[in-house]
Amino acid sequence: EYKSYLSMVVPDTFEDRPTEFFVRDPRINGRGSFRKKGGNLRPTVTIGYNNLADIDEPDVKNVVNVLRRRYLNNTFYTFIGDILVYMPPFSGISIYTDEDVQYYCDNNAFDPDLKPHIYSFADRVYSNMLFWKRNQCVIMTGPSGSGKTINTKQFLSYIQSVSGGWDISNTLKTRLAHLFNVLDCFGSSQTDDSIYASKYTSQLQLKFNYFGDIVSCQLKTCLLEKSRVTGPPPGESNFHIFHLLMEHIGSDGKAYPYLKNTNHTFALKVTLPSIQNSLVALGLQESEKDHVINILTAILMLGQVKFRSVPGEEGVMVTNLEIVKVIAKMLGVKESSMVDALTSTPVVSGTRKVHMMPLTQEKAIAKRNTLASYLYLRLFNVVLTSANESLAGEFAEKENPDELALSLDIVDGYGFKFGERNNFATLCVNYSNERLHQLYIQQVLTQPQELYLQEGLSWDPISIPDNRGTIMLFNDLHPVSLMEVSRQYPYVLCFFLSLSLSLALHFQECHFWLF
Repeated sequence: EYKSYLSMVVPDTFEDRPTEFFVRDPRINGRGSFRKKGGNLRPTVTIGYNNLADIDEPDVKNVVNVLRRRYLNNTFYTFIGDILVYMPPFSGISIYTDEDVQYYCDNNAFDPDLKPHIYSFADRVYSNMLFWKRNQCVIMTGPSGSGKTINTKQFLSYIQSVSGGWDISNTLKTRLAHLFNVLDCFGSSQTDDSIYASKYTSQLQLKFNYFGDIVSCQLKTCLLEKSRVTGPPPGESNFHIFHLLMEHIGSDGKAYPYLKNTNHTFALKVTLPSIQNSLVALGLQESEKDHVINILTAILMLGQVKFRSVPGEEGVMVTNLEIVKVIAKMLGVKESSMVDALTSTPVVSGTRKVHMMPLTQEKAIAKRNTLASYLYLRLFNVVLTSANESLAGEFAEKENPDELALSLDIVDGYGFKFGERNNFATLCVNYSNERLHQLYIQQVLTQPQELYLQEGLSWDPISIPDNRGTIMLFNDLHPVSLMEVSRQYPYVLCFFLSLSLSLALHFQECHFWLF
């Protein structure tokens, strides 16, 4: 049976391992035909269980012991049913080589004796898509520094290696390499857990025809941590692109407040000119790559803008207009417009006339930081839009739209966040992870038990952790509305939150609280 590998027991030794067998291979080499696989299995002894679903007594102690044995023997991947668990080696061990790609390509990914790997997992997903003619989705989830991004890249690399459309795939592979270089600089930063910690959630969608050829690619991102531009958490760095800019001009960045207290202790593997070349390869014009540098410099200089109160008047004034003049020139706006944007805010009166209301010093600083954050977000989106046009435009035209019926989505999102000071971005990240956790509970734990009961199987119901309380809290009470209430009527908010907390605690399994 197609998914019988789930119930197979992995042998304790390498004896009696089948040396060859046949599997339906829907790929380019003999599409839909049978081909021999498994004749060159590596003669290595299985360490523990390749699939934790095969453990006779799957309690915490046995599961941890199996994972520990595998980790100490440099086996970093383990299946739990259809789920692949990855334990980062945190060392220089090479487990992503061309030989590994060829090895997993030549062997049956559904063989229970095959050593688990991100390549075997990718092969399963790709084969499922072609065999069942159904779209597939892979979710990479885990805490910061757990290896989500590297596994996303290796998953994609393997799919490109085994799929068809070689002329397109090679060009696509080159452009994706440029895209990941750009994302590593524009969307990643250094944290306590990782050097290249992604600070956004991405959805990479690959489009295939019925023969398994890649014909287009699109990348969507959301939840970019734009607040990091003006104030990264203590001990962490700003986005790498700013430090790369400082490295290019030979500065330590201490003159810019947005970089003054950041921790950036390693040398990047790329240079600013190479990133500019990657931007051009992704569709930006030669002149536009210079505009990108101007915008990045203007963002850093915004942190140098200072304000002081005007004696006897409401509002503030800019004390260093020469910096504002340079910023306005880099952004292509008038100096007076830039000053007005920093020191006042538009207000619509009852007669629908727009008046400029002066800001206090505290609000002027907050507006300056908001402007810098949103400038960076707009720049990030422009780069991404150009990249998507480059990745999909010419490829989609070569194929019949009616044949573009299969897709594979890879979702890479950073996990739960906790800090001394949490903000709205943290709330959004944690809420999205709660929804993913709810999906996992339904698909992996709840639905199988319901199926067992429907089929009349003898089954002892298992108590399953439930995060409905957390989901209900934010779905029913609308946190954005609560934030507006908290600004005007803080005591009313306390009553609603107390009531909501009591309701949520009734379900006991709540993973985070953020107020």
